[in-house]
Amino acid sequence: MIKQYLYVKVELTGENSSLVISRLLNNKVPVENIIYTQEGTTFVIRYTDLFLLRRAVFKSGNTVSLSNEGKNQEVLSFVKENVPSIAAFLLSMFIFFQAFQYIWSVEITGADPEIRDEAAEVLLENGIKAGIRQSDLLLNQQSASILYKEIEQLSWSGFEKKGSKLMVTLREKDFLDQDEQNQQAHLVASKTGTIHTLSVSSGTPVVKSGDVVSKGDILVSGYIGREGYEKGVRASGSVKALTWYTVNVSMPVKNQLKRITGESHSEYALQFKSYQTPFISHKRNSFKNQIKQTTDHPLSIFGFNLPVKLVEQRYKEVTVLEADLQKDQYKTVLKEIAARDVRTLTEGSGQILEEKILHEDIENGKVKLTIFYEVLENIAEPKPFTEETRE
Repeated sequence: MIKQYLYVKVELTGENSSLVISRLLNNKVPVENIIYTQEGTTFVIRYTDLFLLRRAVFKSGNTVSLSNEGKNQEVLSFVKENVPSIAAFLLSMFIFFQAFQYIWSVEITGADPEIRDEAAEVLLENGIKAGIRQSDLLLNQQSASILYKEIEQLSWSGFEKKGSKLMVTLREKDFLDQDEQNQQAHLVASKTGTIHTLSVSSGTPVVKSGDVVSKGDILVSGYIGREGYEKGVRASGSVKALTWYTVNVSMPVKNQLKRITGESHSEYALQFKSYQTPFISHKRNSFKNQIKQTTDHPLSIFGFNLPVKLVEQRYKEVTVLEADLQKDQYKTVLKEIAARDVRTLTEGSGQILEEKILHEDIENGKVKLTIFYEVLENIAEPKPFTEETRE
């Protein structure tokens, strides 16, 4: 790892030094500090590129001599200046190598929250918890049998180790879902609107195209058959209606635009749960304006995930410009924001048919718009038979 930071000073003696440098550049070897003298040519390359240097010199008629380069002192100085951080790093690595022999977290997914909580209690009572040695962990079939014995609603459970984390996946029996599917219900309006189209799979339509309905009105009855001989079913289908929304959005008149200059530097630390080593940086720049990006890099050895991760904080220099948006620009931005809010209200299934600005104002340095929307969406939702919905 340290070799990639070491440099070697190369001195070529011969008439074809340009050929050697050309071969190195063709192999994408960084060549620095090239100096041509009467005695020969000197330049600097990385220690890890010495193998490519030998190939470049082969049959060129040049002789090579190597010496240490001043940049190596920079590496040594960096090591001396960061002795406490490096010592903490090495100590942390020793602890981490010991720590990955344990399970440090148990994550339960699938099923309802109540069943997950019950499974967590069962596993805890049987010693399956954070801090257990992986060698003491019960086999998959033994762990599953414990859950099946204690929790009747389970139809399947799976256990998987991912590094220091134990993943437990649960699946419920579907008899509850089957009861819900067989439950008799009407389709009622989830909101006010004007009926546009109906597509009924089961049940009896109560409304038709053009009817105005309010929230809770029956759209498709769960009763089928002749009067006096009705049979209850679970009504199903789609009832699309025209609905209306009024959205208020705003944004500052003056906006700050940030542009990345391309200059950056990174700091690194090791993290284990809530414990983290100090950040160290090989090269630190001071930026007047910057943005910070934090990235977690998982660490593994021979395909085994360690319970520690490498945290990188990357600082990017930016220039900040203040810009005034034109009228058409802020209208476009605010319309996009408002339309996104409307789609959220319709759970992403609504189709916007009409968009109209009702009011526009600039107040306290902000542009404010009030926008009207007409939307085509499915407003049908099932409601089990009760005395209130039965006619």
